[in-house]
Amino acid sequence: MGKEVNGVSRSRFEMFTNSDEAVINKKLPKELLLRIFSFLDVVTLCRCAQVSRSWNVLALDGSNWQRIDLFNFQRDIEGRVVENISKRCGGFLRKLSLRGCLGVGDSALRSFAQNCRNIELLSLNGCTKITDSTCSSLSKFCPKLKHLDLSSCTSITNLSLKALSEGCHSLEQLNISWCDQVTKDGIQALVRSCPGLKGLFLKGCTQLEDEALKQIGAHCPELVTLNLQTCSQITDEGLITICRGCHRLQSLCVSGCANITDAILHALGQNCPRLRILEVARCSQLTDVGFTTLARNCHELEKMDLEECVQITDGTLIQLSIHCPRLQVLSLSHCELITDDGIRHLGSGPCAHDCLEVIELDNCPLITDASLEHLKSCHSLDRIELYDCQQITRAGIKRLRLQRLKRSLSFKTMMRSKSVENFFQRSYSDARLPPDFITDPPPPSPPLMPGSPLVGERSPSISPSLSPNPSISSHSPSLSLSPSLPAKPSRPQINHCFQDHVFRKPTNCQHCKHMIVGNSKQALRCKTCKMAAHLWCTSELSQQPCHGKSGAFKRNFSSPMLVNDQLSVVKEVQPSQETAARMRVDPVYAALRYGTSLAQMSRSSFGSLSESPTRSLVRQH
Repeated sequence: MGKEVNGVSRSRFEMFTNSDEAVINKKLPKELLLRIFSFLDVVTLCRCAQVSRSWNVLALDGSNWQRIDLFNFQRDIEGRVVENISKRCGGFLRKLSLRGCLGVGDSALRSFAQNCRNIELLSLNGCTKITDSTCSSLSKFCPKLKHLDLSSCTSITNLSLKALSEGCHSLEQLNISWCDQVTKDGIQALVRSCPGLKGLFLKGCTQLEDEALKQIGAHCPELVTLNLQTCSQITDEGLITICRGCHRLQSLCVSGCANITDAILHALGQNCPRLRILEVARCSQLTDVGFTTLARNCHELEKMDLEECVQITDGTLIQLSIHCPRLQVLSLSHCELITDDGIRHLGSGPCAHDCLEVIELDNCPLITDASLEHLKSCHSLDRIELYDCQQITRAGIKRLRLQRLKRSLSFKTMMRSKSVENFFQRSYSDARLPPDFITDPPPPSPPLMPGSPLVGERSPSISPSLSPNPSISSHSPSLSLSPSLPAKPSRPQINHCFQDHVFRKPTNCQHCKHMIVGNSKQALRCKTCKMAAHLWCTSELSQQPCHGKSGAFKRNFSSPMLVNDQLSVVKEVQPSQETAARMRVDPVYAALRYGTSLAQMSRSSFGSLSESPTRSLVRQH
């Protein structure tokens, strides 16, 4: 092998001969071409590798493959693909993400660890075939590893943490969320050998107790981020030890830890002045006394999740408005003692003018239209959530002049029942409509005959943005549908209109389902509905009807009666009779569709499901 030139051997450059007629290959030095290629992403590099033999050498050179993210190709990634990448990249590879690649197992990662010994960041999130053997390989061959994500790898045990502690002493961030076999023994071995840990994510590790937290507090003085969500066995004792030993702590999540009290808020205020993010959702024992101490000492707070902290009142908001000028996101969902007075202090505080972006007030029954008036001074406000705020009216929303805000304000006023949400709450993989609903929705209910005992009454059609709960929907504007009208004449059929298009990301032909490849004008796309197809596939598709643009990317308001005009002012739009007739569907089908939409919707901007997102997949297999 010849002398190395910028990572490429001189023998490879011998492939660039005068027979290559491309001007760019003649004018630019090969070292400069290699430098240009280093800025391209994975897809573009693969396309460049198909241009010519010389570009193939440059595009596939290991120096261009230092950062690889295969999440978009997760269904196609198998063990042999990872092995080939490791052989091609070798010591050049620094960052690799295999998030969601269910086909990758221990054998492939062993080969990877042997070939890519300079890896610093590795994400194996959701790789459910991974076991302790992978961590043993990483410990043996990858001493430079700094960031490791093993979230939802449910086969990981204490043996993995002990192996990492023996060989990966440079580890700075570790995510073992939902690895529920981990106990205090594994945590103890890890923190004693990796004192430089800055981020530790233990979400869903339900076997952890206070003894594990005491080990973290004693051996991790550099800790910045700690996530203990749903670790239900921990108490104030363990968390106070962390506060006293980790003075640089900036982000703490203890949502779902119902045993903690105001003592932890006092400890945070006295020992962690740099705290920026605090998530204490569903910690029902916290009160205004603890939050007062926290606000008076932690002036850098930016995000707070206080959902279902049912004992807090306006006193907490008053202290936050005075002492936390950088507050950006505040969740007060289900804080039923919050009133307009607390929102008034928040809207007049120093954080309101330039910082506050998101405020969640769903299920706060004492909030009225006056709170919306107090939030007019929040010029950076981006989102307000008002689920089940039964005293908020449409008139109050309309009076809030959106043109004075920095961004277009997103109102979320859908009526959402907490019991309904919990009933439908599940992982995304379980939220599917039955096959018969997907293929053929049931026809509308037949009109009632004059002799029917329910004449004059019609079952309301439940929209996905309206609550099926009659007691709740009575407090919100409802959508009344007109009686059925004669069907309007069908429109003439409009066929697809294809034109040349360059695709910027991997796209499959919607006829033959094969990937579209090439460098310029790879295929055709319908001008109206954006359907992608190969040139040879368009002959059949061009005779099919075109249904126009999909509404999937349109901005949807939580209430069907709210739309945005050009001046960003909310206005009321009454549906026409023809539109109402078309919207009338079977009430049973509409109710099921509503429930499915709830199951697919995140509970809040902070929240996440209380179950591992891949655990349901493991059960199915």
